[in-house]
Amino acid sequence: MLYANHKTPSTYRPLLTSPAWRKVLDWMDHRDPELPDGIYPIEGDDIFVNQHRYETLPREECRWESHRRYIDLQFCLEGTEIIDVIDRDFLTDDGPYDEEKDLLFHNSPPFPKEGGTGDSRWGGSSIPTSPSSFLSSDPQVSDSSFLPLLMTPGRMAIFTPTDAHRPKVSVNQPTPVRKFVVKISLEAIR
Repeated sequence: MLYANHKTPSTYRPLLTSPAWRKVLDWMDHRDPELPDGIYPIEGDDIFVNQHRYETLPREECRWESHRRYIDLQFCLEGTEIIDVIDRDFLTDDGPYDEEKDLLFHNSPPFPKEGGTGDSRWGGSSIPTSPSSFLSSDPQVSDSSFLPLLMTPGRMAIFTPTDAHRPKVSVNQPTPVRKFVVKISLEAIR
C-alpha cells in the first residue's frame, strides 16, 4: 500500500522505473479535468481508469474488498472519504470471488470494534477516523487493526492484491465524492 499526495512525487518516484507505472502517472499528469465519468483504457484491459462518484456511508455500511489480478490506484478528485486498509489475511471471505469483476468481498475483522464504545484501546470512545488519530503506542493494538486513510482532493492510495480496502467511509456525515480508480494488471508490471 502506498498513500501519497500527487503533488509530492518524491513519495512515488520509485514507481517511475516501471513502464506501466510511467504510463499511469503520465495519464494522471495530463488528465482532462472535464473528463466525464466512465471507463477509459490507458493500455487495453491491462491498464484502465474508472472515473465515478458516490455518496459516502457510515463505516458499518461499507464493505471490505480486494482484488487478485489488478492493483488499484484510487485518486480523490472532489470531496472527502476514508478508505480503511488491512492485510487481507486478517479477514474472512464474504462470498465467492467474482472472476469477471476481479472482486472479492470480506467480512469485517473481529477488532477493533467498529463504531462501538467501551473499547479500552481507544479510551472507551469510537474508532478514530483520521490517520493521525489512529496511531497509538498501546501494546494491545494488534497487527490486525485496520488503518483509515483520509482521502482529500489530490490524495492517492495504491492497493495491491494483499491490501483489503474499504472505500466510501464518511468522515463525519455522508458527503459526495468524485474519484478515479486506475486498475493496473499484475501482468502489466511484470
